[in-house]
Amino acid sequence: MKRILALMLLCTLLCGCANSRPQAADTTAPPLAPIVVEPDTPAHDDRTAAAQFALDLLRQQKFSEQNTILSPLSVLAALGMTANGAGGNTLRQMEETLGFTASRLCAIMPGLLTENEQLHMANGIWYRNAGMTVYPEFLDACANYYNAAATPTPMDETTRKAINAFIEEHTHGMIPDMMPENSIDAHIVMLLVNALAFDADWATAFESFRNEKAGFAGSDTPATYMQSTERLYLSGRDAVGFIKPYAGGRYAFAAILPDEGIALADYLAALDGAALIDLLDGVSDATVIARLPKFSYDYDADLADSLSAMGMPDAFDGGVADFSRLGSAVEGNIFIEKVLHRAHIDVGEEGTEAAAATVVVAVPETVWMPPKDAKLVYLTRPFLYMIIDCENHLPVFIGTIVDPS
Repeated sequence: MKRILALMLLCTLLCGCANSRPQAADTTAPPLAPIVVEPDTPAHDDRTAAAQFALDLLRQQKFSEQNTILSPLSVLAALGMTANGAGGNTLRQMEETLGFTASRLCAIMPGLLTENEQLHMANGIWYRNAGMTVYPEFLDACANYYNAAATPTPMDETTRKAINAFIEEHTHGMIPDMMPENSIDAHIVMLLVNALAFDADWATAFESFRNEKAGFAGSDTPATYMQSTERLYLSGRDAVGFIKPYAGGRYAFAAILPDEGIALADYLAALDGAALIDLLDGVSDATVIARLPKFSYDYDADLADSLSAMGMPDAFDGGVADFSRLGSAVEGNIFIEKVLHRAHIDVGEEGTEAAAATVVVAVPETVWMPPKDAKLVYLTRPFLYMIIDCENHLPVFIGTIVDPS
């Protein structure tokens, strides 16, 4: 069975204006200084930062109520591209939340994009070809460090098909139709896409004849447990676990089990990135009789609130978001609205098969969310209209619309 871990992060930036919001940016104004890549820093710093970001993002999910699956690497790749276009407080918040400066992500991304037999990652940018000015410095940074080709587009059905084809190709066919019909329109000014695929066998496969059914705490349904003998043992404060390598040894599956009587939520609440790295680095050689349940599930979440709560609220606020390094649009300020994440994973005897997609959606400032008590009047069916003389209170024109086309 083929194992694929596929994850796409799609970052959609839209723009707009409203009387209570800042006016449209001056499209003739020069962008801020382009990104400057930092010199290399110790890899351990990057590992700790990535582990901390992963834990922070996971803690924002309702992991006590449902299975979760996230790809921090894909999230970092897509938001890293987006951060290349950010400035001011928006950039500062994004860098603090991600745990990396935009320039540091530029520095490490080429190494992550290096192709190998088990991990494949690709990035791409689509931007609106009318009413949108994209700064060359931004596109250069994304091209040079993220290998992201930029394509001008009318933001219509052809755009949707092109993006779906890109995602399908770079997720090895696991996500064939990410963007549904009518999901892309002329309000969108830019889409930044990351696709990631992982395909690896276990170094030593589980033998299905050893499988056993048994209960799982908190579940009324018995689980099917795969059994094996492993040699890499994890033991730390309040938890034990094991590491099971994939073929070639570059990638591995790590399972961490809180001690009896310690809830997973409590364990995660006390764990930080440095402690997680120390636990993984402290692996010892021991005989481990491992029982891993087979599992297959889907996960859906909007990460916008999570990322905002983690420390980058300005990116989601059209009144204060600063993507001035990215470019400008005639309607007004550019900001992010949603970060939608959908994932699937299937772990079995031969390996892991999984797919996921994340969509970061931003909207024009004119497309703001109304108050909960607002009355909605959407003229999406036949309606009556009048042109009224307000001084004399007389209708100058009256008519009906049954087909606006």
